[in-house]
Amino acid sequence: MESQSLVPTCGWEKFEDNLKVSDFIYSRLGPLASSGKIDYENFISGYGEFSNETGFLAVKYLVPSVDNDETEIEFLLELKISFQSTGTNNIFELLMVDLQFKFGLVKSTNVI
Repeated sequence: MESQSLVPTCGWEKFEDNLKVSDFIYSRLGPLASSGKIDYENFISGYGEFSNETGFLAVKYLVPSVDNDETEIEFLLELKISFQSTGTNNIFELLMVDLQFKFGLVKSTNVI
């Protein structure tokens, strides 16, 4: 199975729409996880993964330390999508295309 790392051309740290990408992902996949159609795992702070039998989407965040009860925002550092191309509407494949189109993300390929 091939894993696609999606990144902005300027890098995540300088990407102005960093938080919008996270919101977009969770607005699309959160309801599917809540309904049981896909799984969501978040065992480690700063890391989350949505998955089912056809693929997964993994996100890794920079989690700032919180001092004096101030809430700080987590910034996206890494986004990976992997899926089996089945010729049908694979949620992870469709989401990858949407992220590329809406936010101008580009992919780099790593075989896993």
